Amino acid sequence: MNDQKLTPRISAPPLCSGLAGGGLIAIVAVTMSSLVSDSANDAYGICMACHGRDLLGWLLNSWLGLKLHISSQFTFYPAMTSLGVLVGAHFSARLRAEYRRHRSAGLIKPFILGTAVMVSALIAGGCATRLALRVAAFDITGATAFVAMTVAVALTTLAVRWWAMR
Repeated sequence: MNDQKLTPRISAPPLCSGLAGGGLIAIVAVTMSSLVSDSANDAYGICMACHGRDLLGWLLNSWLGLKLHISSQFTFYPAMTSLGVLVGAHFSARLRAEYRRHRSAGLIKPFILGTAVMVSALIAGGCATRLALRVAAFDITGATAFVAMTVAVALTTLAVRWWAMR
């Protein structure tokens, strides 16, 4: 047995847990959504691809006077969901003493793969949260896309497993 002492983790009160914080944010988001509703986009959830696109589009439209398309909810104020998730994850990791910096060997491959995922999500409207919201709204297109996404994830998982085992 190793006699090294483990570094103690910072103990956070239950109100600072991720589940409680996520629940509070969800309540605020639903409240804000009901106050600022847009009937044309009922299934606009917390998609990191769509909200990131809308944040960048809003900033470029505001600063450079461009006319990029953004969702109608964010015509007058920016979509801060993506930034909020990143900042919240950073502070949560710091609070729980789980934050670690590491140097990545290559930056090009993760950048290209991340870009491919974001572009694919924007083209297909394939955010899992949005698709789940569309299924909940009894949208047949959303249900079809959700089934297709589920099948694609299962097939990809099997392909990656096969590739890893050979």
